Amino acid sequence: MGVGGLTTFIARHADQYLENFELHDTYLVIDGNSIACQLYNWYSKCNCAFGGDYDVYARCVENLFDELLMCNVTPLVLLDGGYEDKKIKTCLKRIRDKIIAASAYTPSRQRSRKFFPLFLSEVFNDIMQEKGIQYAQCLFEADDNIAAVARVLGCPVLSFDSDFYVYDVLYIPFDTLHHNVVKSSTNNGYVKRCKLYKAERLLATFNGLDRTMLPLAATLLGNDYIKRCVFRDFLRHLKLSKSISKKTTVQQSRINAVFNWCKTHNLNSAITMILSRVPKYHRKRVLNAIENMVNSYTSISSHMLLHLGFTNEFVTEMVAKNLKKPFKYQEDIDNLMTDIAEEVSSLTVSSASSEDSESNDEDEDIEDVEDRQEEIEYNVKRSLLNIAPEWFVDEFSKVQFSSYFVDILYRQLYLCPPQIEDYAYPSSHEISLKIIRIIYTLLTSNACNKSLEYIVRGTTKKICYCKLEPVKQLWSCDVPTLHDLHKLPLNIRKGILGEALEISQEWPVNDLPMEWRLYILTLIYWAQQQNAPPKTRCHVYTLLFAMLFNIIDQKLGYYRSLKKFDKKFRKRIDSIIAEKKSVTCQTNNNPESTSLLEAYNNVTNEDCLLAASFFISNFKVDHKVLSMPKIFNITLVHVFAQFQSCLRHSMHLNALLDYPYARTKVAQVYNGTLLYNLYNNFVRRKDVPAYINLILQNSPSLRLVFNALLTTVSPIFDNFLENKVMGGKKRKNRIKQKNETMKHSQENIDNEIPGKSYQFYDANNHFSLLGDAI
Repeated sequence: MGVGGLTTFIARHADQYLENFELHDTYLVIDGNSIACQLYNWYSKCNCAFGGDYDVYARCVENLFDELLMCNVTPLVLLDGGYEDKKIKTCLKRIRDKIIAASAYTPSRQRSRKFFPLFLSEVFNDIMQEKGIQYAQCLFEADDNIAAVARVLGCPVLSFDSDFYVYDVLYIPFDTLHHNVVKSSTNNGYVKRCKLYKAERLLATFNGLDRTMLPLAATLLGNDYIKRCVFRDFLRHLKLSKSISKKTTVQQSRINAVFNWCKTHNLNSAITMILSRVPKYHRKRVLNAIENMVNSYTSISSHMLLHLGFTNEFVTEMVAKNLKKPFKYQEDIDNLMTDIAEEVSSLTVSSASSEDSESNDEDEDIEDVEDRQEEIEYNVKRSLLNIAPEWFVDEFSKVQFSSYFVDILYRQLYLCPPQIEDYAYPSSHEISLKIIRIIYTLLTSNACNKSLEYIVRGTTKKICYCKLEPVKQLWSCDVPTLHDLHKLPLNIRKGILGEALEISQEWPVNDLPMEWRLYILTLIYWAQQQNAPPKTRCHVYTLLFAMLFNIIDQKLGYYRSLKKFDKKFRKRIDSIIAEKKSVTCQTNNNPESTSLLEAYNNVTNEDCLLAASFFISNFKVDHKVLSMPKIFNITLVHVFAQFQSCLRHSMHLNALLDYPYARTKVAQVYNGTLLYNLYNNFVRRKDVPAYINLILQNSPSLRLVFNALLTTVSPIFDNFLENKVMGGKKRKNRIKQKNETMKHSQENIDNEIPGKSYQFYDANNHFSLLGDAI
């Protein structure tokens, strides 16, 4: 939601409406979707153009929750669910805007404009789970529930949504929250400094304004549920100030005028004047919308408190204390005054700008007004319970399922989220349609026989409306109903997921570490699809090799700066190098003699130290890519965007099937910048596995992990990973490449072994690694 211009209005008078506040020792209700996005925008410093630096973003989310916990703040996070009917138009517009933005996105543009990656919400949720944060997902938009929980607990809300200036709750705008914690001036603890909004300050400014009028003011100013043009006739007579300057927009003047008008009325008298400007045959519909809006801003909901871990006794007691009688208009709408222009006009000064103020409004008919969220959510929940079992709704509230599951169940609609990709090819989500089809089949198996409408980028920059039919059988059996899905034996649930990913049941998935299994299965599915652009063995090697970075992070901690890494570990690395020079080490170079699980569990800190510089350097963007947009390889990004789409939907299907495979934590295995740099390095190599073994020569335990992983997955790829020159090269070029490779092979060996001497690897010079051989 959000009231247009209200955040700017408050910010321009911050000293008047906001007070300094030290956040500590309290509950804090967090608008999860808003804060997840704002953390990415303000603090993450991710490279958006390469599809998602999820490890970097995860670190940013961790820092926020660590700081809150350090201040003895108990976060309670509420997340949005499916789209409400009235929000569909807004969401489609946002998708169109994102498609246009993505069509010309380059690394240089990410400095000024962020683009949210596909797994932003999954990473945010993973960190909350790791930190033990209490969080829950609403069926639809969470704002009303966020405000209700904050009222019951008497604690602040953290968000970046102007609606919370109207909800009459303690509100901390995210942009006022200081990045770090400081020592408390009153005790031995810590605090986070910020600005706190209280409705009392707004009411005091507009002397006589009652807090019950705030929701009506927001309704008149317009939001996602009621467009301002519904009240066009009324607002036309609400004259604005003449003193509109360049710094004061028409909307800012309108906000001031609406608050000034509201302070002279109570709810009943104000609604009487508003409805008098609405045609008789539309009054009932508009009144219903106003009543629902007003009540939604003041309602107290109990069920989300239960999902946040509070006891039934506590919830019953607190709701009883805060319960308010819903507002109901008291007048007869058929016998209202019809000519009150003189009364309205007498309140304000006329201005020619008031007529122009509606010029940008859509010509939307009043009949398009929808009832507010409370009634919609109640009706849809009742409908959902008729088509979805109680266990599903409960698991959805616990954020086990993605929010779009409600859209699929209730509307048979799926909005494919845009990604940075090559518009010369079809949408990156096309590769996942087989998986999406099975998700849809399972969700609606006992509800309807309709086709799924999915909305995706077409071959141009426009959105495309497509249909997808459910499957008739799964794993050679009848499709199980959603009611019985959670009762299926593990082998059947694995079988359904295996069929979706086109993986043979004989494949030795148990040879993989548990947290890698779904990721590798998805990688195999992605590699075997024939969607353009073609995938090569270099893409596969890149994804496999990049998985090692999390092993290094787990052993050494999180480092993305060579300077900080050098400062921390230089002496220790020098000592390891000296020891290796003085001792002849016999290492096992045969990956077949060590299982992947054994190798994975026996990686040493020393080996991670010697390999870390190579990875850390590849987390940075080549300055040439930033300064020369034409060399940005958008097709490469598209190939990895296809993989992300496959992973997204296989993860969500895995969740729907109650996790036959362990959760994949994307932040531990995927960094878009790293993948981009590694691929551009690998694609120049004739023998990529040999090159990787060269890089890991002085980190034998990590080398064993990679080779064992390659040995495990190679059979499923048949000949795909064979060391051969890819098609499309002329014989002359192949001969030239062979001669150049032979010419520089010894130079490569001498210059690309991490740990030979302590010299950091330069991402812009792949022959800068180390000096003398050990």
